[in-house]
Amino acid sequence: FRKYYTEDAAIFINARERVRGIEAMVVHFKGIQQRSEYVEIVLPFEEGFESGDRIFTHHKLRAREKGVDRKADLMGYAIVEDGKLALVSLISYTSPVAE
Repeated sequence: FRKYYTEDAAIFINARERVRGIEAMVVHFKGIQQRSEYVEIVLPFEEGFESGDRIFTHHKLRAREKGVDRKADLMGYAIVEDGKLALVSLISYTSPVAE
């Protein structure tokens, strides 16, 4: 994580802070890994571009947890400091029925 994120980087989903800091990210993402049968970020992204120190993205995610499939659309931005992500803020919409 230190290669891509600043030491105090934060990730917000739907205006709620999910995780802050490198060590907390390790715990957070290991938890996702343990709970999930799979997580896939669909490539290529629906949309993405950079402007100055901001990166905008719209992408889709597919996952399965406890045998339940889920599909989500995520849209938001990241702030880059010294070549690393300092903030990721996304709006997430999970479809009621996975395709």
